[in-house]
Parts: sequence; structure tokens; C-alpha cells
Amino acid sequence: MIEGFWELERRLSVGFSHLVLPRIPYLAPLYGLQLEKTLTLAETVVELPYGIDEEDEVRLLLLTDLHVGVFMTEAAVAQALSRVAEAEPDLVLWSGDFVTSSAGQLEPHLDAISKLRAACGVFGVLGNHDHFGGDSQQLVAMLEDVGVQMLDNASTVVECRSSRFRLAGIDDWAEGRPDLDCALENTGAAADDESVVLMSHQPDAYFEAALRGVDLVLSGHTHGGQLRLPGLPPLVTMSRHRFVDGHYCGPAPSGDPSHLVISRGLGAVQLPLRTWCAPEAVLIRLRAGEAGQIGEPGSG
Repeated sequence: MIEGFWELERRLSVGFSHLVLPRIPYLAPLYGLQLEKTLTLAETVVELPYGIDEEDEVRLLLLTDLHVGVFMTEAAVAQALSRVAEAEPDLVLWSGDFVTSSAGQLEPHLDAISKLRAACGVFGVLGNHDHFGGDSQQLVAMLEDVGVQMLDNASTVVECRSSRFRLAGIDDWAEGRPDLDCALENTGAAADDESVVLMSHQPDAYFEAALRGVDLVLSGHTHGGQLRLPGLPPLVTMSRHRFVDGHYCGPAPSGDPSHLVISRGLGAVQLPLRTWCAPEAVLIRLRAGEAGQIGEPGSG
């Protein structure tokens, strides 16, 4: 059934973005106002078993689902990114869906993205919407030109002060060509000598990643439901496993904890509106933990 939702979303997003929404005035100012008034910075703590200095912490800023297009003005994006930069992260991690339906939608916002820097790097992966226009490689090139290192089924070692871990990224779980084996090929997760953080736009990659020894998965895609009623679960989460948002934690086969953090994201699709589901960025504080100990996850 979820495949039907994905196909419906793709058709609506492409059709509405090109044929319908541009003809309706004031959509971008409407959502820009909501973004300005309700954008939140959630925080959570994740303890990794290896590589994080016990006297320090590494601050990751998770951004996702920007969805530039007819709902996002240049001013709204610039203001939102300026606000989240005040968290002073060590790394900025973009978890996909930069655009709504085509790479060209990103061009007016490249300057704002280029100004969001972090001492230990800026990294990204693609989401399902980034593939809708059939120009995902153009999008990758544009992002890398402004300093976002894209991890397409690949990994890199992050060294941040006296901490060190492996950061991996996969293509979108549904619209792309995700390859966990390739992304984790050079990791030491199986040997229990290296903590591994994986960026995956869709959280449904979590269980397979945990089986491969990944310590932390960072995702978006769900929008937290986007349109919700107070006290009720969302009608649609776009996740087979009904993931919504926040911080989840369970055991990996090694016995170490495997974490999943999902952000509601910054943008919106189909309607320029969020109800009881504010846009957010997530600041994740990586701290040293003991191998084999599964504690309570932090608040997301």
C-alpha cells in the first residue's frame, strides 16, 4: 500500500509544482510566515560506543526536507538557515529532499546554503523528491559546488577535534539506488572498532542498517505527518514501519544500541501548511557511551 502512496506523491508533486501551484498567488509568503513563526530546534543526546572523546561532545545539526519550490522564498530559506546556524554545530548534515520536483528550484537558494558552514564539514544525501525531475546528478553538482559533500552510497571518516567516527550516506530508499553494502564497505562496524553514523533520507532503512552494525541513522522524509490533529497520530507517515519523528533506540546484533533520529524537516509539500507539526531542525549531541549498554534515548 505504501508504494501506492509514494507513486501518488510523485505524481502530485510533479504535476502540482509545474502546472497548478505557480498559478496560485501568495503561497510562498504564507508558508514563509509559518516557517518564521514556528521553526523549532529540537535537541537529543546519542551515546556512541567508540571514537567520541569522553571529555567532549560532537554537535550534529540535522536538516532535511527543505523542499524549495513554490512554497519557499529566498528570504524565508535564508532566514531559517541563519537561525539554525546559531546552534554552532560541528557538522551540518542534510538528509535529502532539497527540492520539490526539479534541480533548478535550488538555484536561487544556493547562496544561503553556501553560508551554512561547520568546522568539521557539511554533508548530504538525496531524497525521493530530489529524483523526481530526473536531474539528480545536476542537483548533486550544484550542492557540491557550494560546499556540501554528497555521500552517494559512500562513507568518509570524520575527525572532529579529538573524536573520530565513520559517516556514511545512501541514495534514497525508494526512488534512488540505495546500496548499504557499498556505503558501509570501508567501515569497521563489524569489527566493533568504529562507530558508524548513516544518513538515509527515509527512516525505513533503519532495521537493515542496525543489522549491519550502524550505531546511528539520521533521517527525515516523514514530515512528522505535516497535517496533524492535537493528540492524534498522523494519518500518513510515508513509512512502512510507521516511524513519525523523534529519537528511537533498539539493539543491534552486536548488543550495542542502534539509534534512529528523524526530523520533521523544514519544508512542506502539496499544501503550504503544517498543523500541530512545526518545522524543525535537530541538534544531536554525540557523547561517549559504553559498548553494549542500551539506555533511554534523549528527547527529540
